[in-house]
Amino acid sequence: ARFLPVNFPEDSHPLSFSRHARFKQHVDFETEERIEASKGFQLECRFCKKFAVNLPLNSQRTADQMKEDGARRRGFESLLEHLYGESAQLAYRKNNNGRELASDIWEKFDRKCFNCEVELPSAKKDMHLDHTRPLSLLWPLDDTATCLCGNCNSQKSNQTPTEFYSNQKLIELSDITGIPLDELQNSSVNIEAVEAIISNINWLVKDFCVEENLNQYRDGKNTAELFLNALQRVFNRTEYGSKYDLINLYRTVNI
Repeated sequence: ARFLPVNFPEDSHPLSFSRHARFKQHVDFETEERIEASKGFQLECRFCKKFAVNLPLNSQRTADQMKEDGARRRGFESLLEHLYGESAQLAYRKNNNGRELASDIWEKFDRKCFNCEVELPSAKKDMHLDHTRPLSLLWPLDDTATCLCGNCNSQKSNQTPTEFYSNQKLIELSDITGIPLDELQNSSVNIEAVEAIISNINWLVKDFCVEENLNQYRDGKNTAELFLNALQRVFNRTEYGSKYDLINLYRTVNI
């Protein structure tokens, strides 16, 4: 259950709850009002986080793999914001008279999960905004996003559209999002982002990779190198893969 007694002035105090920061709102039982949390820690206790979330939904992944995946996701999100000058959601709001991306995607998909078609009464509470084309291929969360329920979004995880949906569903998804069907079927990399990275390759290894969130070691591993390994896998899916060795370039510049 999401509604747990975590409404303390200092919401990091109840140590039984997961320290994984994600949720910024809680519900007051007496008033039923939503209140802002200062830290936004995830609402499951450690037991439920392990046995009701991680094990069933991430059964093939170790704790170390999940940490590495989290570092890669945060790195990719930050990189895309740097390349485009702002987050795609903020850009959407500015370019659409203040409208929110999540609400518009919810309406576009008729307030239902695209995959299982369950009704989603609220965009904020019930909908999960999915990168239709995964972040791992450098696609931002923009107006091509998909409206999913929490269960379907967890099942889809980092899969590409063609790995998760039937061909008929891909046709429907193309019609709704405007993404060409062949792009959904071929799981293409965001070449625009790759070429922007190449144009700023020195900045990437000299500046971006030494920022505080990447310039650290976890369990003996360099976070920047974990990020660059993931980015190299994206490069390897393109014509640029054989032309760039990101790890070697990073080490040459910084070691």
